[in-house]
Formats: sequence, structure tokens, C-alpha cells
Amino acid sequence: MSERVGSVHRTLTAGSAARQLEQDSLNFLIYAQNHAPKDPEELYFFSDIAPAASTSPGTAAQALYHVLTLATRKMIKVKQDEPFGEIAIEIPRDSGEVGA
Repeated sequence: MSERVGSVHRTLTAGSAARQLEQDSLNFLIYAQNHAPKDPEELYFFSDIAPAASTSPGTAAQALYHVLTLATRKMIKVKQDEPFGEIAIEIPRDSGEVGA
């Protein structure tokens, strides 16, 4: 019986972690929207969100995770012209702009 309880607990914990990561990605989207250039024609790059000089590797990895998660869900658009090159990010100004 305790093995089943442990399995249920792991499942609930994994679900909670997934929901937290999703919420963190949405919070990241709000942060990025608030810091994006006001002019929609102005390019916005990953390095604007996580400058190499002032961002720890762990924080940069988390930011990249959120960018990729949001792009996979078509909540933002990303473009990288060359491997290891700058990542351009198109962030909607409102909830329905990108991926619609």
C-alpha cells in the first residue's frame, strides 16, 4: 500500500512542478513584455533579457528555457540566423498578437 501512496505522491509532485514551471513561463512573458522596446519595429534580443555581463549562467539557462517554452506554445516568436548567434524575440504587446 505504501508503494502506491509513494507513486501518487510523486505524480502529484510532478504535476505541481509542471504547473509551477508553466506559471514561471507566464511570469517571464509578462516581464519580457514590460521590458521590450515600445516601438514594435525595434528588435528585441535574448541578450536584452539576459545580458551576458550581468546574468549568471543559471539565470540565463532559466531565461532560455522560458523563451523556448513560450515559443513552442506560439506565445512568442524567435529567430536565430546562425548557430550560437543572437536570438531575436518577437513579443506580443497584448495577449492575442503572436501565434494567432
